[in-house]
Amino acid sequence: KYLGRRPESFVYEGKTFTPKSFAETLGLNLDDYVSLTSFTPHPFNKWFVIEAPYKWRLKPSYNIPVEQLMEVLDKALDAGYTVAWGGDVSGNFTRTGLAMLPDSIVPTQQMRQEQWDDWRMTYDHVMVIYGKATDEQGKPYYLVKNSWGKSGQYKGVWYMSRDYIMLNTTYLFLNRDALPEALRKATSLPTGTTAAETQPDLDDKYATELIKAGTAAPDFKMKTPDGKGFQFSKWAKGKTVVLDFWASWCPDCRKEAPE
Repeated sequence: KYLGRRPESFVYEGKTFTPKSFAETLGLNLDDYVSLTSFTPHPFNKWFVIEAPYKWRLKPSYNIPVEQLMEVLDKALDAGYTVAWGGDVSGNFTRTGLAMLPDSIVPTQQMRQEQWDDWRMTYDHVMVIYGKATDEQGKPYYLVKNSWGKSGQYKGVWYMSRDYIMLNTTYLFLNRDALPEALRKATSLPTGTTAAETQPDLDDKYATELIKAGTAAPDFKMKTPDGKGFQFSKWAKGKTVVLDFWASWCPDCRKEAPE
């Protein structure tokens, strides 16, 4: 459903702001913050843009092993930092205030990747992790503030088990000062540069390096809406083809079809 154009301004606590002017009142330097993730198709200790349909802002995240990701989360909370969490709230995420896995599921790096690849895990929500808790059996949980007002059994707070977070996290977003020293150095920006300069959108690379005149189009196979097989190379042989890949979450695609 088309919701209309975004508002140019809004009122908060009796004052009118634009998105930009409101951000300026917060006093935050967003270059002090870093996005961390953990997926195996990309090398660890490198930046990459997470391939997620709901991720409209195509900025890179720093890729580390999931055990290290969880260690960073624990140490940041222990040091008094809050952490923005982006991940999956389907499946074992209840609407009452609990998110936990069955005892038979033990998360691994491979399991995370398999669920991401087959769409059992998606990136569909963002919340704030602000603390830890344990239940009567000693099972560890994180205290997570949802954006659904005071809904749920705990008035807007969700208890999300550590294994749930480990399996269903798409990324963590936190202040670099909360990171261990080695990771803080690895993700720091060179003096005098901006995040945009050191972490460019991949659109630029695609346009200048990967799509050059004379480059053969990658072949692919798929099923048509009526269930028939389709192979691009066979269909396009001997033809001049203009092929447009688009998706509802793609900013440039939405410009082409605003309605």
